[in-house]
Amino acid sequence: MTFKGWFVKPLCPDFAACCATTMILFRLRRRRLRMLFLYAISVSLVIAVILRMRMKRTQTADHLNREHKQPIAEEVVNNVTVPEVHHVVFLKVHKAASSTVMNIFMRFGISRNLSVMVPKTLNVFSQSTYLHQNQFLHYSPDGLYDILCCHVVYRKTSIAPYFPADTRYIGIVREPFQQFMSAFFYYKHLSYLKKIPGDNPVATYLQDPLKFEPDHALSSYTNNRMSFDFGYPYREFNNTPRMHDYVDQLVSELDFVIVVEYFDESLLMLKQLLGWTLKDILYIPRKYGARHNTPTFTREDRERHKQWARLDYILYERFLNIFLEKLYQKGKSFYEELKAFKNLRAQMEHFCTTTKNKVLSVPGSMWNKHFTVSRNDCDLMQMNAVPLINLVRRRYIVA
Repeated sequence: MTFKGWFVKPLCPDFAACCATTMILFRLRRRRLRMLFLYAISVSLVIAVILRMRMKRTQTADHLNREHKQPIAEEVVNNVTVPEVHHVVFLKVHKAASSTVMNIFMRFGISRNLSVMVPKTLNVFSQSTYLHQNQFLHYSPDGLYDILCCHVVYRKTSIAPYFPADTRYIGIVREPFQQFMSAFFYYKHLSYLKKIPGDNPVATYLQDPLKFEPDHALSSYTNNRMSFDFGYPYREFNNTPRMHDYVDQLVSELDFVIVVEYFDESLLMLKQLLGWTLKDILYIPRKYGARHNTPTFTREDRERHKQWARLDYILYERFLNIFLEKLYQKGKSFYEELKAFKNLRAQMEHFCTTTKNKVLSVPGSMWNKHFTVSRNDCDLMQMNAVPLINLVRRRYIVA
């Protein structure tokens, strides 16, 4: 038994005991004994306070040590246990920041000398059909490729024969109304959108979409286009229950789906999933068809779109919820790395677009080893899709 347990607790274990002790004091006739008793109580209380303060400081120190060390341990474990993934299929969805992500995958393939599947012409396998062997250049000796990231309608059974069994399948979604507006203004030169009258053609379109839609759904970029890119058959656009079942299938087939509204968070999760480095996921945003004058939309406009593009909303909300569940499970370490990544990306973009220095040196940290960003890296990050694909064609394909 400790000093504290032997002396303090028997002497004054609670309020009632203290009162009883006081009564005993008054009954003591000898002043010397009474003074000795008071002195003993005082010493006991002082010792109890000191021991309690010391115990509290020790617990606080232990807590701070665990709080500081845990993120480092988690990252070390992640870096050690996740091997670098070289086999990736990325579903490039129209007007969903997918050109920026495509650039990341293309650069990774080039830096690792991987076999990137490329279309025979331009940057599209197909805007309206599943992958077919006549759509891409055959240059891999064994018929298998490492990376796919160009436009094609998703169907895993059409893609899987050309990729290793351990390939990771990655998708991307964007808030449906924002995706719709981006597509509307980007493709406004198409005949079915060009003919819409009024100062606010989007609002006019939403009043009666079928009045302006093309005769064939395959020609539309404004009718549940995300769902179509994810492989949902256009003939089933009115079959909402089947869409729920199809999304269940997608959840089982896709390893990860990027959410544009959480772009940097998504890339950091992707980095952890693929065992890549911070340098691998650096990017400069691709901005195609940027609008200078954004029309004003009413709540009714948004509700009309939600009814019209209900399939896209089902798709988006399902994968958004899955993503948020994963994000909520992340600890302090993740958000510290996210802050470091945002700062690093801003520093890199400034270097690439503003300065004339030849090399940006990035010191090592708990998130990354030392690396450099060269002018060649900057050029690749700012390269549009077609020139980047042509670079792959020239580099890997022998005529």
